[in-house]
Amino acid sequence: MNVKENHWSQPMSSFKTFEKHKEEINTKMEEKEKSTFAEQIKAIDNELNRLQGIVPHVEMKITRSEMVKQLEEARQTIEDIRRSETKNNELQSNRLTKSEVTLNKSKRDFEKYTRSLEKNSEELNSIAIGLEELEGKNSVMVAETEAMRERKLLKVVGMNVLNLKN
Repeated sequence: MNVKENHWSQPMSSFKTFEKHKEEINTKMEEKEKSTFAEQIKAIDNELNRLQGIVPHVEMKITRSEMVKQLEEARQTIEDIRRSETKNNELQSNRLTKSEVTLNKSKRDFEKYTRSLEKNSEELNSIAIGLEELEGKNSVMVAETEAMRERKLLKVVGMNVLNLKN
């Protein structure tokens, strides 16, 4: 009976003390949760940076549309040169002259240049396709990383909610 009498003898001061301790504990828990949450976000950001280091963002000095435009211009130039050569060949007589020999040499050089341009065109097309694939992979990696970040954040929030309930 003595214990109950002591307990009820100072109900207001006990309640105020209890409320004060409760507020202190809640404040400490919130600070701890904030610091834990900040640490988890920092860890997720570090992981994202690490993953982005694996597949670096591809930056091009020339865009795909510019590349295609240059290829079309090169093809048009080739067509023009071929047409002019055909006209020149029709106008020439059957007798070989020094200029015709030079023209034949230039024609062989031009054909080499044309093959080289066509080869470079194919290489540029394959590079463009490879860059598109890299950009696709990069966007997939970023999306996966963002999904991972969201799952971790949801997990952290869920754990915090469970901790608050307890």
